[in-house]
Amino acid sequence: MVSRRRDNGRWKARVYTREGRERTKDFDRKRDALAWESLEREKERRRHSGDQITLAEFFDEKKDKYFEELTPASVATYRSNLKRVLGDLGHVPLRQIDDRLIRRLQERWNARLSNDAVRTTRSALARILNKAVEDGLLDSTRSGRSRHPDQDRARPIGFPPWIRSR
Repeated sequence: MVSRRRDNGRWKARVYTREGRERTKDFDRKRDALAWESLEREKERRRHSGDQITLAEFFDEKKDKYFEELTPASVATYRSNLKRVLGDLGHVPLRQIDDRLIRRLQERWNARLSNDAVRTTRSALARILNKAVEDGLLDSTRSGRSRHPDQDRARPIGFPPWIRSR
């Protein structure tokens, strides 16, 4: 839809999804509003055509909702984990992320990161993929079917049984 000037002098851009949901955003300049509309229409077209949206494109579109559900203390941790996830998988189309790819990536993470860092990075990936499932871009999340990082590592000797049983 064509952008229109509001009473306050700002330009309102409006796009409708195929499901009929309206998305709007205000801009100071008409050029910015038109550029946003064009970008949003292209994303919508790609989502419903043979082209596939990448993990980085999807996250960029959903990052506001992603962070609003987190506590401020968690945001810093998730940002560093997301940097790792998007650096490794950002270029990959969502539908090409499968168990095998996640396992390979996890092996690389296990080689250079602590168990806790692998777990939290994996959690960040799972949150993104769960959002894709909620939006109908994936049938099911792929991150939940892979093995937990602790299963691939030897347990330390000498700890009480209550620590080893976790």
